[in-house]
Amino acid sequence: MPHPLAPTAWLDPLVWTDRLAVLLALGGSLPAFAQTLPPSPMQPTFSRTEGVPVPKTQVSPEYPAAAKEANVGARVILEVMVGADGAVTDARVLRTSVVDRQNETMPAGNAYEAPFGEAALASARAWTFEPAVRDGAPVASTMTLPMRFTARHSIRRPILDACGITEDLFQTSDNTVIIGRRGEGRAPAAADRTALECVAGRLEAGDAELRDAIRSTLTKLGN
Repeated sequence: MPHPLAPTAWLDPLVWTDRLAVLLALGGSLPAFAQTLPPSPMQPTFSRTEGVPVPKTQVSPEYPAAAKEANVGARVILEVMVGADGAVTDARVLRTSVVDRQNETMPAGNAYEAPFGEAALASARAWTFEPAVRDGAPVASTMTLPMRFTARHSIRRPILDACGITEDLFQTSDNTVIIGRRGEGRAPAAADRTALECVAGRLEAGDAELRDAIRSTLTKLGN
């Protein structure tokens, strides 16, 4: 019959903790083999990763030309691998959600998904980071990185609707605007003054170029 404190019993943490308590309560001491036992497998040692990579250099993605022309936007989710030196070693697209000019989500597999994904990947590969740290040393890690492509039209649509303009506005090379489809629009008339003033008054700083073009157009229309 094995000794009640034989090594095989001590290797079972559920057994040796109970017997150790009894032994010490009776004034005994640990057997020599028990004093040199390795840590219990029930208590593993974990390495700690401190934080996630923090962007140092961010490169804006190039807006796909066809999507920009169609006023289509997107949100791309990337998985990015960052090396211990803070450089991006690899990246892949997890998912892409494309929205049309009415800000409605387009069906999967549309013609804009791949160009948006490629643009996001090209941008992400040029980023640099402060790497993650484990036990005081920089380490490679993986993170999720979202990128958003916001069509100018998707920002303007609520404003145009509120001002009574059902078509689109486009800025021309001579810093004026046309109303309608690109290449098929018409020059604003005096009857459009109130609506254009409404749009110019509601546009935010991010649309300063269009706002200035509208004001220039209003000046050309006169009183």
